[in-house]
Amino acid sequence: MSSAVPEGWQVSPLGSLATVNWGNLSLTKDSYVETGFPAYSAAGNDGLVPNAEHTAVGVVLSAIGARCGRTFLTPQRWTAIKNTITILSDNQDIRFLYQVFNFNEVWNKSGGAQPFISLGDARKTPILHPPLPEQKKIASILTSVDEVIENTQKQIDKLQDLKKATMNELLTKGIGHTEFKDSELGRIPKSWEVRSLSEVSELSRGKFSHRPRNDPAFYDGDFPFLQTGDIPTDNLDIAYFSQSLNEKGLQVSRLFPKGTLVMTIAATVGEVAFLTFDSCFPDSLVGITANESLVRQYFLLFCLRFRKQVLIQEAPESAQKNLNLDILNPFQVAVPPLHEQRAIESTLLSIQKHIEKNKTKLSQTQSLKKSLMQDLLTGKVRVTVN
Repeated sequence: MSSAVPEGWQVSPLGSLATVNWGNLSLTKDSYVETGFPAYSAAGNDGLVPNAEHTAVGVVLSAIGARCGRTFLTPQRWTAIKNTITILSDNQDIRFLYQVFNFNEVWNKSGGAQPFISLGDARKTPILHPPLPEQKKIASILTSVDEVIENTQKQIDKLQDLKKATMNELLTKGIGHTEFKDSELGRIPKSWEVRSLSEVSELSRGKFSHRPRNDPAFYDGDFPFLQTGDIPTDNLDIAYFSQSLNEKGLQVSRLFPKGTLVMTIAATVGEVAFLTFDSCFPDSLVGITANESLVRQYFLLFCLRFRKQVLIQEAPESAQKNLNLDILNPFQVAVPPLHEQRAIESTLLSIQKHIEKNKTKLSQTQSLKKSLMQDLLTGKVRVTVN
């Protein structure tokens, strides 16, 4: 915490601003009911119980374990499970305190693999705070931004559910079909065909032949070098790369052109997205080039994502799942006529566009929240109190 205290603000131990106690509810999952009041654990709202111990908005602090230090703002009526710390206040704005707790790491933790916050340390935690009217104004501003973040995330979740349901419908039943047939993939429209990936596309494994792979002499150049972690799980396009190769590195690798569909075959198996730039990558990734006389690129992407779990099941059992071209080349997909692929593609791309628009909004609002917290919770920018 900065030594500079804004005019009119104070630094006080949390115990002088709020009532800080252990959560004391002891129960099992069998104790939860269908209707009741939320019981908070280290994970947040854990379930419902018949009776509420507290009847005012408060904060629950996760005090032990991997989630140690996380805080949760409660509703009006609630209770808390053991291994949490409850924080309530009659003379401070609890929503302001909650924002302070989430602004930076204020808690003094003990232990290593099993971190722990003691009740005494929680009570002694120094809190920088303005007078109550200013607290209320700051809390109101930040809470309104939180509401935008929460509502945007809910919209993303709804759109993700819609996309999943739409993919299931369109990639198995198509559009407007009344006649179906049995196939190796189950019932599909009569006009569809089952084809292998090698029939509808060309698959090429990435390359980096030099050993050891981490030799610095081959890196930090002008050629992007993708890793499995660079392939997004939801977005359609690969937007960034974590490493690059120089001319020497390019000689032991292979450059794939922009527009190549890239699939992970090790670590995060089955993730697939399009290159938006020319790039090299190692043999843990496969480049897929669609034969567009048979299959449209984005249709193939959605098809592979839809059948990701089937692909994972095809991977040999080992310490880590891995795919290879012997598995991928004969892997079967259901292929509609091109005009129907285009219609399916268009529908799914429209939903995806709305998802990505909301994700951009979410990211921008989260950045705004961080900026506002930095300004408002330090007193760098003062709010006007009527």
